[in-house]
Amino acid sequence: PAATRHIPHPTARVRKTGKTKTPLIAAAAVAGLLGAAAAGYYFLGGSDGSGTGEPTEEAAAGPMVTRTIVIQSDRGGAEVWGNGQSTGLFVPAELQIEEPAGSDVYIELKRGEHVVASRTFTVDPAMATDWTAVESALPAQSYEVATRPNGATIFVNDEATEQKTPAKIDLVPGQEYKIRVELAEHHPEEVSFEFPGGLSEDIRDNEQVFFRLRSTIPPGKLQLAADYSFRVKVGGRSHGPSKSHSISLRPDTYEAQLTSAEVFLDTKRQVTVRAGEAASVEVPAAVDFRVAANPGNCRVYINDRLIGELPVSQSLIPGTYRFRFEWPASGETREKSETITTQTTQVFGTLE
Repeated sequence: PAATRHIPHPTARVRKTGKTKTPLIAAAAVAGLLGAAAAGYYFLGGSDGSGTGEPTEEAAAGPMVTRTIVIQSDRGGAEVWGNGQSTGLFVPAELQIEEPAGSDVYIELKRGEHVVASRTFTVDPAMATDWTAVESALPAQSYEVATRPNGATIFVNDEATEQKTPAKIDLVPGQEYKIRVELAEHHPEEVSFEFPGGLSEDIRDNEQVFFRLRSTIPPGKLQLAADYSFRVKVGGRSHGPSKSHSISLRPDTYEAQLTSAEVFLDTKRQVTVRAGEAASVEVPAAVDFRVAANPGNCRVYINDRLIGELPVSQSLIPGTYRFRFEWPASGETREKSETITTQTTQVFGTLE
């Protein structure tokens, strides 16, 4: 045979000298069961090779028996192992063994690290020489299929499932898969692989197959700017903080939330984005003014947020705010409501 494998065997003979003879397994792949020109050879035991006819210390063994085992399975493609080591053969295969009568040969079919079928053959002139194995089901593993945007239909091997992304599907080791996702107004995406070896390490680690779907409709843009930093939350995503934003969006009507702790901004604006066009939202301008008090050893809170020791410069968007002035030395406190407009230049607190 062209390929050989040396595999230890529990019935290896021991001579009086104490030397151990290592049995030999030689395997050659078979192209098909019918008309196969090559077969796998599995040799265990036999003469001690001394040529002296010297007796051994082992129990008397039966006569050598040579048999060919034809191995098939309901699925095919599993790797053939003998007595704990690979023979290099894959089902369907022929495995020729030469062993003393009465000895055992343990045959396994493996897919990856999983044993899917096994059988022990007792070597005998009348032993069975055909084995059609029924492979046990491998444990399925659950992987998530996710897309951006969500809601795509999941197809597994060209069959539509009832699930929409994100959703989990069961994948069986050793199987070939084609996963496709489809979403209206987006290009379909797909990936083919053998599970799990055909997946990248990143996918295996995260147990997630992810697709970023491309819209078939040209996107539009949402543009915003201000003289202070602010955040924009629109279409389920947050952007910023920044003083200007240019956000690509699929055509639709959105509610954009604008926030900035710096100027106490928290407002929502509705905007319609059209394909290939830029839409803008007006961001409120901030008013700069001075906060002071008499006596001056005072600190100020705006809407219960500490601003600092007075005097201090502050920027706020127009609106009504609650100012609280505290004088730590005397323990005095005063509160007032103040409406900030574009004309406001100062807010002043006193003990009166």
